[in-house]
Amino acid sequence: MKSQKSGRRSGRSKKKLTPRELAWEKIFKKHQVLKRVNDFGYCDLTSAQLKEFYEPRLLVKFDHSKDLPRGWQKQELGIITVSDKLWRIGCFSTFASLPPWAHPTRSTPNFSIPRGLESLSVSLITGEGAVMNAALASGILGDFCGEELAPTITGKGRSGKFSFQLTTKLGIQQVIVDSAQIEVDAGYESASALWLFEAKRRLEDDFNLRQLYFPYRAWSQRVSKTIRTVYLSYSNQVFDLYEFEFKSPTEILSGTLTRHQQYVLGDFHLPGVKGIGAVKRRRRASERPRELPSLPVPSPQADDFGKVIALVEALCQAPLSVAEIAEEYGFDERQADYYF
Repeated sequence: MKSQKSGRRSGRSKKKLTPRELAWEKIFKKHQVLKRVNDFGYCDLTSAQLKEFYEPRLLVKFDHSKDLPRGWQKQELGIITVSDKLWRIGCFSTFASLPPWAHPTRSTPNFSIPRGLESLSVSLITGEGAVMNAALASGILGDFCGEELAPTITGKGRSGKFSFQLTTKLGIQQVIVDSAQIEVDAGYESASALWLFEAKRRLEDDFNLRQLYFPYRAWSQRVSKTIRTVYLSYSNQVFDLYEFEFKSPTEILSGTLTRHQQYVLGDFHLPGVKGIGAVKRRRRASERPRELPSLPVPSPQADDFGKVIALVEALCQAPLSVAEIAEEYGFDERQADYYF
């Protein structure tokens, strides 16, 4: 494993450290985290140890790999919740990659929110709760699950006690979880299964498997029906539903993407070739010829159009500075400027 010093030499090293990153640097130094990981395979930290430097709840919230403090990925470090007052750091990753986002086509299923609903519309979908309500009311969830669903679970709870295997760079570890906090954005019961959903209001490259695995293990001990877990994202009137199956129930990293389906919500018109050509001709006619600079001009490094869409939607909700955009999406500030 590389030293903490070398880990700082990442692509984001020139960016100013956030308060959370500064807190982690102090924690690593005081508690000799890297040494303990190298010597014992992991380092456990309590809420009291974390609270000395920062709010524990905010310190350990890593929903996506880009949220990790700089250097962690290079050092191959990850963190897992053990209980509501204990976390474990080691050489592992619990993030699952998502397929690159693709624009819907004319064959993509289209659903609409039923007429007559005044409190639910496309313009009012601003949070995960509204996302799940829209998916259910429009019939998208029923189509994806193939069954009649009854909403039964939402919000935070406790995991109960269970153990699982975690494959690390230094070998397989047995982790015992006891009363860790879990959260289910929405849970629906059908005749044959309990469907647990993790919802996001934006597009991401990956997500933390813990968000599905811990609820999966907790509810596996409470109901006899099959537990099915789905990661759902909503952006630009498009739903993407990804079903993950844990091939080995006692291994968190056995989570595998088994199905992906995209849906369009409401009126969403895709331009044809003629329409695109007409826009292009109008743009050319309206532009005045101008000379380009003689010096080489770098190409903008905004190569993920899904993030462009997500950024537009985020800016519709509230203004963001370049620094805030960089922090939110895991860019350096120059790349955030390109996306803006």
